[in-house]
Amino acid sequence: MQRDSFYKYKGFLICLLVSWSFTVSVAQTVNFEAYADARQVVRNGYFNVSFTLTNADGSNFKAPSFRDFVVAGGPNRSMSTTLINGAMSREISYSYTLRPRKTGRFTIESAVIQANGKELRTPPLVIEVVEGNTAEEENKQVFVRAELSTTEAWMGQQIILDYKLYTTVDIKSYNIIEESDYQGFYAEDIRRFDGRVMREVIEGTQYITKVIKRTVLFPQQTGTLQIDPMIIQMGIAVEVPGRRSRFLFNEQIQQIDLSTEMRTIQVKTLPQPAPENFTGAVGKFDFQVSSSHTDASTDDAISVQIAVGGNGDIKRVGAPDIGLSEAFEVYDPKVIGENSVESNGYLISEKVFEYFLLPREAGTYALQPTFAYFDVDKADYVTLVRGPLEFDIKAGSSRPEVNTNNLSPEAGSRTDIHFITLDTRLFPQNNYFTGSKPFWVLFILPFFAMVGSFIHARTQQRLMQEDPQLRKSKKAQKVALKRLEKARLLLGQQNSKGFYDELSKALLGYIGDRLSIPLSELSKDNIREKIAALTLEPTLVDQVVSTIQTCEFALFAGKDQTADMQAIYDHTLRIITNIEAYAVKK
Repeated sequence: MQRDSFYKYKGFLICLLVSWSFTVSVAQTVNFEAYADARQVVRNGYFNVSFTLTNADGSNFKAPSFRDFVVAGGPNRSMSTTLINGAMSREISYSYTLRPRKTGRFTIESAVIQANGKELRTPPLVIEVVEGNTAEEENKQVFVRAELSTTEAWMGQQIILDYKLYTTVDIKSYNIIEESDYQGFYAEDIRRFDGRVMREVIEGTQYITKVIKRTVLFPQQTGTLQIDPMIIQMGIAVEVPGRRSRFLFNEQIQQIDLSTEMRTIQVKTLPQPAPENFTGAVGKFDFQVSSSHTDASTDDAISVQIAVGGNGDIKRVGAPDIGLSEAFEVYDPKVIGENSVESNGYLISEKVFEYFLLPREAGTYALQPTFAYFDVDKADYVTLVRGPLEFDIKAGSSRPEVNTNNLSPEAGSRTDIHFITLDTRLFPQNNYFTGSKPFWVLFILPFFAMVGSFIHARTQQRLMQEDPQLRKSKKAQKVALKRLEKARLLLGQQNSKGFYDELSKALLGYIGDRLSIPLSELSKDNIREKIAALTLEPTLVDQVVSTIQTCEFALFAGKDQTADMQAIYDHTLRIITNIEAYAVKK
């Protein structure tokens, strides 16, 4: 029995091992790639280009000449390490900010680096520079589009729907207010997709673009299907007129509502007639077949598994016909596995069917299953063939073996009949549940539930009666420490702008929450007055204001010295600790 179980899952274990080995080998592949966040840019615009080395330590990096561009920033060097499915991947990246000198199509030549004793080169990048919009009328600053991979599809085909943001202003936040119910589709959100910021030119205006949401759609019916608009609330940073022009104190968030346009998809019926072995797969598919064992007898049951995978609607795919002769009794197949994974922004699914076979006759038989799917690129049916699997079936016993030692002498040669036992004894069945540990646990559990509910209700009532500002004040240090931890990570990455931004948010947010200062009143004079009321040492009050000014200057002037960043981080941590000590005493 154990041997049968081993063979039953042998194919699955081999596939799992091969998949794991492939993942590790891919994760350790050395690559040196170039990436630009724009393929088209206006002449007075700018864009970023980076050269990334993966899974190796590089030296003697040489950047291209950039002769057709002005280097506005860089090189900025960054390092990162990721862990995916147990495989570690390292990256070293060199990035530049470039501004075009003139219009036309230009090639950024290869960057060069030494790694693992070899000289690696990146592929060239082609950038098109166009004239900007010189019209006097103001362009639309921010909008969102619903972009489809196709507007004509077959029933069951995978369609990619991207909600893409276009903006020329600083977006601080966004929130999806209302979304289509995707009537007529099976819809599933994609969590892992290319959400990097890009720059695109539309009608002479350069926009910063980003895909903020991706959904895959599988049409479930034919005809014209409609995708209703999505409503999104955007938070845009604007300057407040009349307020003092200080970097940290003249910004206000304006909330606006945006809506995508309504989109339609024309869903077509699959061509007829369909092949006999077509079971509903539409897209790109493949399948594999395996069996628990190929040597058996007419007493054995054989398990055959067929795994079907592809990018179409896997829920519509039925079990293929394995086409065995009448020498086998074939039970109806059952689904023993169905799962989906995200790969490169698409949804890839797999369904595993299991067939149980009972051989009726001895002999040698071949199993060669076929599977048909509709290829959306070819607009035609494709039939795949796997195998053959050859079964060597031996003759087994036609009935169970009987132990003749247990028969009475009068039985003679009637080995298939047992005599009825006349000496029968009946015993009462014991009730082992009453008085057992599970019995007492279930008996006492409702009392504990009642007590827990009472305590929870009292706690919620006490929290509702507590002053919200007081509650925020108590949590001020905890929130500030979280922001400081994020600033420390940015310090390790040598990201000066992000570091000073998080540091200033940590200090100002702490002071505002701890001292109950509303955001609209968070000025330096007000901060100095509130801190002085705590009877702090005069030097500490000056340190707070000086630290705020240092962050402002660093964000405005681009200060990026690591030594200064470490010192200001330690200084801010001491300030928050000292203010917390005084506030608790007070």
